[in-house]
Amino acid sequence: MLRNGRGLGEGTKYKPFIRVNDFGSKGRSSKLPGALISRPHHLFSDVETSFHPFLEYDDSVTDIREQFPLLPRKLCIDVARFLGIRYPRIPRTKVDLVLTIDSLATRIFDGKPFYTAYSVKRAADLRNKRTLEKLEIERACCAVLGLRWLLVTEKNIDPIVSDNLAWASRPIRGIFKEDFVAWQTTDSLHSLLDAVQPGVHSLPILVEKVSIAADVDEDHARDLLRCLIWRKVVSIDWTKPVIPSREITIQSVSSNVSERLSHDAAR
Repeated sequence: MLRNGRGLGEGTKYKPFIRVNDFGSKGRSSKLPGALISRPHHLFSDVETSFHPFLEYDDSVTDIREQFPLLPRKLCIDVARFLGIRYPRIPRTKVDLVLTIDSLATRIFDGKPFYTAYSVKRAADLRNKRTLEKLEIERACCAVLGLRWLLVTEKNIDPIVSDNLAWASRPIRGIFKEDFVAWQTTDSLHSLLDAVQPGVHSLPILVEKVSIAADVDEDHARDLLRCLIWRKVVSIDWTKPVIPSREITIQSVSSNVSERLSHDAAR
């Protein structure tokens, strides 16, 4: 697979080592358009799909590489042997697997990259001894490779925050992203923000206000509002469900819009 470029590259040029059409998975696998990196992300479970937007929304994250291979394979085999754990093989063969991390996040501190490997699993899977053995191999391999390793399950993910992040990021994942980039340089942006004030709002009424202020239809206005929330120009209370309550709690509106948008564009 490495010969096809899988597991190589960064940013938009990265190719996941495993893709959703390679084989099935428990839960729902999906190709999720990126809200941070402009490429599809190959995710293999509902838990991965719920967790992914948290990384994208994190200001410190500059890149996300899912299904990232732990190489060289021989190192991983040696680690497993040291731990006294049988190294995993491709089912019904004697071929050793290439271990992969569900998500590898890049953060930049003091101009240097810092990598965190996330193994994202269902909590129920942790009752399986063999799953725990494989996770121990991953953890130890990451330590040898100098990667911070963290285990994430659905118990670590607030479902309300997850749903709100999915709602806010949806326009950025589609063709509206280009419309928003062009629109944010217009004078209409400041008129829109005048209509968005801190407080608890009925979502339909707020969308109507945005529609009038920006002189766009309500579907467009809803997408503009969501983009401003995702870009952190408008700060909301993520712990309160926007859908299905149809209410939104705005905590603050950025006083320096251009700086906030340019920071996000530079990631």
